[in-house]
Amino acid sequence: MLATSSGRRSFAPCEDGRPSPIAPPSPRGLVEAQLRHGESEYRRYRDLPGLLHLFPDEIKAMEHRDLLSRLLLALRAERRRGRASHWRYSLSRHIALWQAFRSESRKSPKTEATNRRNIPV
Repeated sequence: MLATSSGRRSFAPCEDGRPSPIAPPSPRGLVEAQLRHGESEYRRYRDLPGLLHLFPDEIKAMEHRDLLSRLLLALRAERRRGRASHWRYSLSRHIALWQAFRSESRKSPKTEATNRRNIPV
């Protein structure tokens, strides 16, 4: 990386003098990559009991649609807490709920299309 006269940083040029085609990753891209990684590490029977306060037997007995609706309700409630600056808001819980919801909605192709536009972030 090189500093320019305006104080802004730019990437070193290629050997032939052209600007480098490699751009720095955007902060949003880095966050998205971390969230996607969390989705891949999600395990239903390990993570859901702590997120939804349910016993594993209750999770097994639930239909997939009911599970998604519970996750969506919990996600909306957590988002409301965050927007209201409530003392009980937890960013890590919000992220975990979002990852669980995304992962669960991908398991059912019918519901993914309908829930994609309803995902609160």
